[in-house]
Order: sequence, then C-alpha cells, then structure tokens
Amino acid sequence: MVLGLAASPVFAQSAASGPAPTTTSATPTQSATPAAASHQAQPGGLTDIVVTARRISEKLQDVPVSVTAFSGADLQRQNAVSVSDVANFTPGFTVVQSPSSPTALFLSLRGQVQGDALATLEPSVGTYIDGLYVARAYGLNADLLDISSAQILKGPQGTLFGRNTSAGALVLETNKPNLDKLTGDVRVGYGRFNDVDASAVINLPIVKDFFALRGAILVHERDGYITDSNTGEKYNNINNVTGRLKALWQPTPDFSIIASGEWFSYKTNGPARQLRYVTGTALAYEELASTQFAGLASVAPPAVAAALLQASTPPASQIGAYNTDPNSATLDDAPRTVTRTQTYSVTAQYDSAIGTLKAIGGYRRVTDFSNIDLDGTPYQILQTAGYQDLHQWSGELQLTGRTLHNRLEYAAGVTYFTEAGYDNSTANDATSFATFLGFAGAVPGVPAGTFIPNMTDSYDGTINNKSFGVYGQGTYHLTDQLSLTAGLRYSNDKKSLVTHNGNALYNQSAFISCDLPTLATLANDNCAAAHSNTFSKVSYTIGLDYKITPDVLVYIKAGRGYRSGGENLRANGDPATFAPFLPEINDEQEIGIKSEFFDRRLRVNIAAYHNVITDAQRELLLGVPGTTETLTELYNAQKQRTYGFEADAAAVLTRDITLNAGTAYTDPKYVTYTQPIAFGSSTYVDHSSDFFSYAPKWTFNAAIDLHHTFAAGRFHARGDLSYMSHYYGAPDRNVYSGTTVTPNSAAAIASFTTPSAAILGANVGMTFTDGLDVTVWGKNLTNNRDFTNNLYVSSLGMTTGTRREPVTYGITASYKF
Repeated sequence: MVLGLAASPVFAQSAASGPAPTTTSATPTQSATPAAASHQAQPGGLTDIVVTARRISEKLQDVPVSVTAFSGADLQRQNAVSVSDVANFTPGFTVVQSPSSPTALFLSLRGQVQGDALATLEPSVGTYIDGLYVARAYGLNADLLDISSAQILKGPQGTLFGRNTSAGALVLETNKPNLDKLTGDVRVGYGRFNDVDASAVINLPIVKDFFALRGAILVHERDGYITDSNTGEKYNNINNVTGRLKALWQPTPDFSIIASGEWFSYKTNGPARQLRYVTGTALAYEELASTQFAGLASVAPPAVAAALLQASTPPASQIGAYNTDPNSATLDDAPRTVTRTQTYSVTAQYDSAIGTLKAIGGYRRVTDFSNIDLDGTPYQILQTAGYQDLHQWSGELQLTGRTLHNRLEYAAGVTYFTEAGYDNSTANDATSFATFLGFAGAVPGVPAGTFIPNMTDSYDGTINNKSFGVYGQGTYHLTDQLSLTAGLRYSNDKKSLVTHNGNALYNQSAFISCDLPTLATLANDNCAAAHSNTFSKVSYTIGLDYKITPDVLVYIKAGRGYRSGGENLRANGDPATFAPFLPEINDEQEIGIKSEFFDRRLRVNIAAYHNVITDAQRELLLGVPGTTETLTELYNAQKQRTYGFEADAAAVLTRDITLNAGTAYTDPKYVTYTQPIAFGSSTYVDHSSDFFSYAPKWTFNAAIDLHHTFAAGRFHARGDLSYMSHYYGAPDRNVYSGTTVTPNSAAAIASFTTPSAAILGANVGMTFTDGLDVTVWGKNLTNNRDFTNNLYVSSLGMTTGTRREPVTYGITASYKF
C-alpha cells in the first residue's frame, strides 16, 4: 500500500506469478460520486491506476488532488475490518471513537476535526457511502463488508462534495452486481477472545446482461477482554451483524438503475472506561465531596454543607488503584451500547449525447443507545446515557461529460438534503448535584436546606435541518501538458432546533427545574426553547497542473471549504447560551508533485499545503453566571492557520518484494482565539495557546509485501508498521470555575495526552489454485495498551479513558468461486 497522495501501487505480474496487490482511487474532478477504477499493467513495474467517471478516464497519477485509496483486496490484505483500520494506513488521517458512543467516530484531517457527536454539529470530514452523504457520526464504525474501494480525499472538497467537507472526504464504495456471471465469496475467521468473523457474498445474474442481484452478510462476535473486578462481567465484547442487498437493472446499454438496502446492528457491553488521573481531592461514596462542595458553604445552609463533607471519602489514591491493570475495571454502572442503521438508495444513470446524467436518492436512519460509566470508578460520580433517533433524506442530480473536442471535462449538479429526529442525553454527576443543592430554596416546593439526592442534567434536542446546493466544475486542457480546473458551489443550510433541557431527580423523567437552578420555575412546556438560523456560503476551487514528462505531474491549487453552522443543543436558561455557532470556512492552498521513475519501478508523490480557517468550531467549558456550574458549548475560534505536507513512496525491489511508505506532518496554530470566561461576561480569555484535539503532528507507516507463486498456488506475507506522534484528547489548557481561571497542571495535561506509539501487524498465507486462501494474522503485536481516548472533566478534577485493544491473532479461511 502506498499512503498519502496516491493509491497503493499495483505491481505488474505475469500470469504465472499470480495477482499482485491492488489499490483503487477515485478522482473528485469528474463527479460527485467517485468512479470505479481499473488497472493497466506495466511490465516489470508499477501498474497504472485508471479512474473512470462515466466515459471519462484518468490515471491517478494524472489527477491533481491529494488522495489515498485502497481496493477491497487491499483492505483484506491489511486485515482492515473497520474505518479505524483504514486510518492506520493513511498518513494525516486520524480516527477516534467518541466518548459517548463507540460507533460514533471523530475524523481528523489537516488540523480539523468534529469534536462531539451531537446531532447539531457537522463534521469537517464528510462521509459518502455509494454516493450517499452520511450526516451523523453514529454508526460509522461499522464492519467493512464487500467493499470495492475506500478513498480519503484530502483538503477542501467544497465544490463537488459540498458542505461539511472543509478538511476532506471519506468515500466508501461497495461492489455492484455483475450482470454476466455467478460469483461468490465465503470467509470464516477465528481469533483471540473467541473472535468469530464470518461473511458470505453471492452475485446472481438473474437475467444475463439485464438484471442481477448481489447479497452480502457478515456476522462478527467476540468475547470481552476487560473484567469487572467486582461482578466478574466481561466488557468490550462484539456482537455485530451487517447485511446488504443490491439489485442492478440495465434495460439498455445506456440506462441502468441500482437499488440498495443495507442493515447494521451493533451491540456491546462497553466501552469500559478506566480512571487515568484524579486530583488529591477526596472522593465521596455516591458523590464527589470536593472543594467544589466546600465552596457551597457560602450559599448552602451550614447543616447541608457539613453533611456533604462528612460523607464517606476514600482517598484519591484508593480510587486510582482500581485501574492499574489494563484488563480490569471496577464500575458502579455496567456500560451498554446498541446501535442500528438502515440505509436505502436508488441510483439511475443515463448516458446521453451531452454526457452522463445521474440521479441519486437515499434514506438513512440511525438509532443509538449508550449507557456509559464515564468516571471509570465504583463510585457514582459521572454517569451518562444517550439515545438518538435520526433520519435523513437526500437527492442529487448531476451531469458529467466532455465537450470541445474533449478539451473540456465538466461536472454540474444540484443537491437537496433534509434531516429530522432527536438527540437526548443525560448526565448524573457530582457537579450538577452540588450546584442544585446550593440553590435548593429556589425550587418550588423544596424548602431551603433540603438534602436532595442525585441530580440528573437532561439535554433533549429535536432537530429539523434542510440543505440545498448547486455546483459546477470543469477542467480545460489548454495544451497537451497544461490544464486549468475551476469550480463553484453555492450551499444553503437551515438549522432548526427545539430543546427541552432541565434537571430531574436521578432515574426520573419529570423536570424540577429548567436546566439550572437560576430558573425558579418551569417557564413553559417542560423547558421548551426553539431556535432557527440559516447559513449560506459560496465555495470554490481553482488550479493548474502541468505534465513535465509523461511520468511527472506538478500542480498548484486553491480552494474553499464550508462547514455549516448550527445551534447549541446543550443551551440552558441563560440567553447567552442559545447563541448559534457560525460556519467554519477553510481557505487552503496546495502544491504537489506526482512522479514515477526507473520504468515505473519507483513512485514518489508529495503535497504541501497551507490553510487559514475562519471561525473554527471548537468546544469550550464556560462558567454560567450566578452558579458554580460550567457548561460545554460550541464556540468559534476567530482564526487558525495550518502548515503541513503528505508524502508517499513505492518501490518494486524484486519480482516478489515491494516496499511502501508514507508520512504526513501537520502543524496547526491559533492566530486569534479569545472567548469570554463565562456566558455574557465582559472578561475575555486568550485561548490561542490551546491544544488541538486528535491532531498528531507526525504520522508514518510502512509495509513490506512478499509474494511468490508455486505450483500449488501463491504464497503471500506482509509486515506493516503504523506510527503516530502524541495527541491531545482535550483542547483547553485551563480549568474554569465560576469566574476564575486556573491553568491545568502538567499531570492533568499528561492525563489527556495519548503518547506516541508504533503499532506492528503481520500476516502470512497461501492462496491455492482452486480459490481457497488460508491466512494467519496478528495485530498490535507488541501489545501496546496506551490510553487512546481520553476525557478530562476539569470540574471534577479527573480524566478517564479507553485503551488500545490488546494484541490479537487468528486465522482466516476464504473461498472464492
């Protein structure tokens, strides 16, 4: 695999030597839906990767865009089973699970990332599956099934892919039905922790050259590997089922319709979080008896404050001792996650005299339930539960083609998107309890000084979003060597949100106050508040590319990406919290070279970029006036700049040995970033030194592939390394409490830092001439158990996290016919 700008190399082999590794890539200059790829062998060297877009074909090396892509065969060879595995071999691309749900993914590219899985927050890296835009992060961490290609497009894709691709796009294509022949693939694997992974694919040409069906199913089960030391329950197991059915109808050579349905179910007793850091503050059984509680003495009745401080308070060292073993956890609330998605799409295509007309329509629904013990201890300090039920409809009409004696290649279209549903989350934590207690006398029917048990913060948002876009892009070949590409897109988004945010007694649904005790009564329908805003922007791309020789292309390009603004779902009774966050705009410049040497035995691709991001969307923990409460809201950082580069190389060393390597460097920095210390406050804090979440400066990976053909079949072996420098899980350098700011200690910062790590993997196998393949594989061979997902709760003075999965190994047998 070659990572960075181009796809993995494809090496020419004679018929006797058997097939070689293949990787595909799509060019976004042709169509909003990536085209299929084909390969043209070059004797003795790297193979051309040809990308077609409805009668328009280009080699990847001729496309002036930074792209990393893998074929389905490459993903199997890498033992990639999810999107997270794809990121391991893509320099500059980081994927992290959300703390709120293991199926929701944060995708990071070029210093930009979606830092929360809320339904009101858009990604900076958009995801497309078979041309259908996937709006929400929930369900993205699905198993890969019958994949044709996975492509990561880097940099703003605002012209053809539209909104919410300000940093790039992740594009997944599944295999289409074949009209000509009956084919199938059966695969069964068994690994450590009783990991059973079984899949089957069948292609049925019902009426040859006219109608075909393709079905695929995958069942993945695995035991948990973390044991609860109190109950003996196993956490972090896997229980997934994925199914897909596709139909292709082609009544004429010029017209076809593909209909698809996909269903995914995910269940796990997890994730099990572990405590990574706790301050010297004592921890009370049931609640945190901290300096925050002691601070209530000035507002709470003395008897109440005294009762808090007399609670059972085991020392912090005792709490921290529970998580010294990476395979053990001690929780007071068993974690559970259940996610289901269903996706349906229809794509009609007509090849006409003026070009290829294509219509794409689709529907997707996702439901997600998660109950997570966020504090990672046997004490009831911070529990959260969430339920999301979201559905989307989308449609796109596009026209692609060539004209002016094939000198002009063009793509134009219109898109429409609508989404509705709700996002509900609750948090039962010590801070909400302490804050509420301090204002107990403000609640009707609750006398001042009354000891109130656990409190639950509830955030319930119902969304209704609509989006419209129109775009056009063309590439004009000025000469046989020099080409100009230009495009524009207009995007318009209307975001509507109704919130029901308030406080309730633990395990009860009826609110007793509107979010915070500053509101003395339930002012309206269960704390209802409605908000709506419209955002719009014009995105562009313009670039020149020049062929120095047939094997060396240089290019320069500039573009603008647009990430839609939105509403703050966690808004509370203070009017300042209801302010919307603005669109994020990325203006980026890129230069690059794509080159091959020595009769295409060596490939070197390099791209360097600089971007300026205006109104970058960031989470901040701000104080709420009149309380000791803090609240996480979406704000905009005024200006951010990023420098970076991506590079990859591939070499054919011998007939049987190939080497691939790729690296990326990302250097983001805030130019201007100031925000108030609290909602509505006139006191501002300089955040320009804040950390960037999930943005490692360096990534590197390398692989060696060995293959040799014998009379019985083809032997293959692979070893790979994936390196990532340290990155932060929390952006803020400071702790906020009321109207004070305290810098985080070095220990606190270290607690939400994932250390640098190099992860090793390998596999070896044999593909027999009758279609049977047997492969032995291993992942994380050094058993690196670092914390990779860290959540720092400054108001509680603690950090929890989840660790990298332990070393796994197994055997997989497959048969193709």
